[in-house]
Amino acid sequence: MTHPEDEYESSGRKDDYPVDDLEREARGFPPLSNDRRERPVPPGPVRLSFWLWVAGAVLLVVGFVLMVGNQAEIIEALLDSYERARIAGDPVTERSGVTPENIASGVPGLLWLLAAGAVMIAGLIVLFAYKAREGTRSARSVLIALTLAVVAFAIGMPGEFVNAFHMIALGVAAVAIVLLFLPGVSGFFPKLPRVKRRWQDS
Repeated sequence: MTHPEDEYESSGRKDDYPVDDLEREARGFPPLSNDRRERPVPPGPVRLSFWLWVAGAVLLVVGFVLMVGNQAEIIEALLDSYERARIAGDPVTERSGVTPENIASGVPGLLWLLAAGAVMIAGLIVLFAYKAREGTRSARSVLIALTLAVVAFAIGMPGEFVNAFHMIALGVAAVAIVLLFLPGVSGFFPKLPRVKRRWQDS
């Protein structure tokens, strides 16, 4: 049996070739796309959360770019802190063997390393924010973990490394997380069915 679309192409009439799905269905043609699954429309809070994640990722990168640009001020602040600790007789400055020259030469490389890591984290944030927008339940946990990594940076690094953009990015991320866990959007993130193994009891 000849397929309707094969007959249509063999006739040479390609000027009015149907591309609309309803028209193709009426003529007995298959859909142009083989993937006919309709994805659920994300709720408003989830859509807003996605854009907040994107904004937070951009703010994070800007914060680290500014951090690299302020490396002279950061080095000066660290040297001042080191000198005050040395004058105060802090034994850590003696046992560590770190000199002002080591600090001055090591900070630029550290800043660039942190900036590169921030770009990677920002990319992952956007990726998993998109997956959360599609309804992937586990993406929410990954986004929380990435946010905690930035929190660890803000807490663990000297205050000279942290600027206002870092803190604003964390605030935006906190709001985005709350939006993803609102009771009204829980149905958009269904639990995956538990797969029972052969050795488990039925």
